[in-house]
Amino acid sequence: MTETAYPLTELDYPAILLHEKTHSPAKRKGERTKQSLVWACAKLLNQIGYQELRVSDICDEAQVSSAAFYLYFDNKSEITQHTLEHFCTAIFNALLLGQPHETDHRQALYQRNLAWLRISRLNAGLMRCVLQVTFVIPEFATFYDTLNADYISTVAKNIAKRSQRPESETQILVFALSSMTDEFTRRLLSDTPSPLDAMIKQECKSETELATFLSDLWFNAIYIQS
Repeated sequence: MTETAYPLTELDYPAILLHEKTHSPAKRKGERTKQSLVWACAKLLNQIGYQELRVSDICDEAQVSSAAFYLYFDNKSEITQHTLEHFCTAIFNALLLGQPHETDHRQALYQRNLAWLRISRLNAGLMRCVLQVTFVIPEFATFYDTLNADYISTVAKNIAKRSQRPESETQILVFALSSMTDEFTRRLLSDTPSPLDAMIKQECKSETELATFLSDLWFNAIYIQS
């Protein structure tokens, strides 16, 4: 199958933020400082996670004083929420790019699953943080649930047009398939080794093979109706 590259499938999110602040810096000094803090937060979340993160670490990485940090954020929870909200928005935007114009149903599913797997691998630490932080920052949990619901609704509407299924039925189907894919990916990204890892690596030796496997599940569930 052909592949489509998006920035988030080629670089991790901190690298994208670094490129933005280096090549497209904010015009105002204060906003440039905030850019640096958010980049540092994203980098550290991807490396060490939320529990180990300290404001002092963010300031050291960004080369910003603690006093300057508190001009923009109250604590590590607030900057983490800000960073992860923008990260998750970027993910869903990347997954939706080009999808409405793809005429090959199986190819459209493959592109989305391959993009998801690559983004998850490049940002494994951030992806674990997304799950973790939903349990400790209720505002982020609400934001993510809304964002995810909007994404599922958009995907379901596109699929309903292609599959001739009722939109209400497609919504439930896409929700179930997305939940399966999310859990599947989280297990693969887990810090704790499991028999699943060895089994998957044996059956699907590359991301493209794994994307094909997942896409076949999606395609059969959506388009092969009994």
